[in-house]
Amino acid sequence: MHKDSKSKLVSVAELAAARQRFQDYLEQTVKPRFLAKQRELDEVRKALLAERKQVEAMREELNTLEMALAGGNDGLWSWQIFPASVRLNAVAAVLLKRPTLVELSLHELLRLVVHPEDIGGLLAAVDSVLKGDTGQINEEFRIQAGYDSRQRWLHLRGRIVERDEQRRPLRLSGMISDITERREMDEKRVKLERQLLHMQKTESLGALAGGIAHDFNNLLMAVSGSAELARLDLPEGHPAHDSMGDIIKTAHHARELCDQLLAYAGRGRYVVSPIDLNELIKSSESLLGMTNAKRAPIEFALAAQAVVVDGDLGQMRQVLLNLVLNAVEACEGQRKPISVRTYSKFFGQAELNDTHPVGEAIAGTYACLEVRDQGTGMDEETRKRVFEPFFTTKTMGRGLGLSAVSGIVRAHGGVIKLRSAPGQGTQMTVLLPLSNSPASALPKVVSNVPSFRGTGRVLLVDDQQPVLTVAEKMLRRLGFDVLTASSGHEALELARAQGNTLRLCILDMIMPGMSGEETFKQLKSVEPRLPVIIATGFFDRELEESYAKRGYAGLLAKPYQFDDLARALQVALA
Repeated sequence: MHKDSKSKLVSVAELAAARQRFQDYLEQTVKPRFLAKQRELDEVRKALLAERKQVEAMREELNTLEMALAGGNDGLWSWQIFPASVRLNAVAAVLLKRPTLVELSLHELLRLVVHPEDIGGLLAAVDSVLKGDTGQINEEFRIQAGYDSRQRWLHLRGRIVERDEQRRPLRLSGMISDITERREMDEKRVKLERQLLHMQKTESLGALAGGIAHDFNNLLMAVSGSAELARLDLPEGHPAHDSMGDIIKTAHHARELCDQLLAYAGRGRYVVSPIDLNELIKSSESLLGMTNAKRAPIEFALAAQAVVVDGDLGQMRQVLLNLVLNAVEACEGQRKPISVRTYSKFFGQAELNDTHPVGEAIAGTYACLEVRDQGTGMDEETRKRVFEPFFTTKTMGRGLGLSAVSGIVRAHGGVIKLRSAPGQGTQMTVLLPLSNSPASALPKVVSNVPSFRGTGRVLLVDDQQPVLTVAEKMLRRLGFDVLTASSGHEALELARAQGNTLRLCILDMIMPGMSGEETFKQLKSVEPRLPVIIATGFFDRELEESYAKRGYAGLLAKPYQFDDLARALQVALA
């Protein structure tokens, strides 16, 4: 073989061997590595796909959370301490009226929006968390006045979520919520609770006052009745005649005090008729002069037209006198003018939100009796308590005047507006429903010497022996034969024993054991045609308005005078 041919054969063989080695290398080394890398890429691809799904799920969850927060007025915030920036989600940005990224510290952001009265406590809470004194922020605050058309309340919560290697705070995050509706509901609830507490307190004290007045009126009945009978037995020139008159006058003033107690209880003797407030004031000028012993000048500004209300004349006069007396005392002996005005005016609901009692007035036109002084005025604490019974700022005061006014006005369906400030005087305005009837003429004083005389037998029932004694003497002086009973059971026994010989019965309403109401029913079952006059020291307006429907022949309010008894008997026996 030729040398060159031999060389070519070797080269082909080597080339074949080299190719074989290369294929072996590819098969044994490269291919396993490639397959391994491919498997790794598949794993990476699967991991990326799983992570993408996780990210999408997290994004969906975040969107759901955003919608939930938006629906619940809750926002998210995150404060990066350095460099300073606060990130807000959409809800938080709306609540704070700021963009979603604010390049300020949390302190600086809060100072821009928080009410001045609340910012101190809120920043102190943030600093307390930064110092590690507390674990989280949990504060409620108001937005600055004028920042929104409505006074809004927000609730900020948050804590440290990131620290550096030295455990120093790097980031705080949390939630911010609009709690305005909840705060308003809380305020309404507290207001209602206060109203309820005041009503309960008023009812309790009213019951106490009514009970005291009832017992006191029974005592006054014995005192004034005995004095009146004694004066009738004395000749005009007798030295004791005037003294008896003084006793009767004093008892009358004591009865007025009882009327104040009953007025506070929302009760009292009421004869409702249309009353012109202008005429009431004109007819009371002499009494106002007596009340104004310290001579503060009183200026009257009465409406040109009649201002008519439906009310009890005595109670309305008591309101006027007590308001003027309170104004005189506020002037502390100085000759500062007192203004008394009458007018009618329409009040919107917003104008009636600060009246007393709270929440009992509705928008409408009211008759107004206004008394204004230039005295010392009242601070907020005094204004809150001025209508409470026995509350007084005077050294010698009883604390019943304005509480009695409150009770009378409340019983007449009215309210009181009070404006006062220290050093700026006081203005009290009584708002009463206008009457649809023309005013009645004011009653004239009648004689207390009765001309009526009667005959026949009267059954007198009362559990108080002094009242029985005085009333029996009055009845005998009027010409009647009298049987007395100190209880309902005793009265029934006498009625059964007397048969139809009884001409009339005077029955106490409030007695232990069998009440006057139950006694009345039993008496009517024994003698259906027997006229029964009810006598009570606890005069109830409902009783006065419904006594005829109940079958009573008349009503006597203790302490009644001789002529009161005579007129009641004359009407019942007519």
